[in-house]
Amino acid sequence: MDQAGPRSRTSAVPAHNHAGAKARMMLHVLVLGVALGFAMTVAEAASAVRVFAIRGVGGALFSRGMNALCNELAELASVTCTVEDFTDVTSIESQAQAADAAGAQVVLVGHSMGADAAIEIASELAGPVALVAAIDPSRFGVRPVPVNVAVVLNYYQRIDFYGRFFGRGMVSTAEGFKGRIMRVERDETHMVIDHDPEIHAAIVAEIVNMLR
Repeated sequence: MDQAGPRSRTSAVPAHNHAGAKARMMLHVLVLGVALGFAMTVAEAASAVRVFAIRGVGGALFSRGMNALCNELAELASVTCTVEDFTDVTSIESQAQAADAAGAQVVLVGHSMGADAAIEIASELAGPVALVAAIDPSRFGVRPVPVNVAVVLNYYQRIDFYGRFFGRGMVSTAEGFKGRIMRVERDETHMVIDHDPEIHAAIVAEIVNMLR
């Protein structure tokens, strides 16, 4: 008599079990997504200071000091710095509002027309602005620094060839301003003042002080 070998058993899994497993997997994915989203929100909130370094006309060539400043600030924990152009006022305003809503302190730094834009953006924001650093803004048509700004650093050049056309702006403050303002006349020309290491050091020092 032939002896049959062991037979393998194949159990049919009910369709509802497959559906249950799929539902559990989807639930796990959803929970993971929510957790990751929460973690990203916490990480954004952990960025205690949000810096916008705003370049002026031809900024890709002539306001490279803003790029250098962001590189320096990249060494600081809890600080996020991005380089922007003065033509992107609406975008910067939206980003600044989001940063303020996330609990970050907003800092606006600008060179030339980027400085003009920094003051304009501060004027449009409903929330507080921890620092506006205006590096050689325009002499004409710049708004007063609004009352929601805590600290203003204003660096402007002495007269030179470029100073006849660009920069040399001493900023004013709006009525009711209760913050701190420092105006400093510099010997650098408009085209290089944004690279000045002393100016960068003063801005970095203000931001470090915010982190304490």
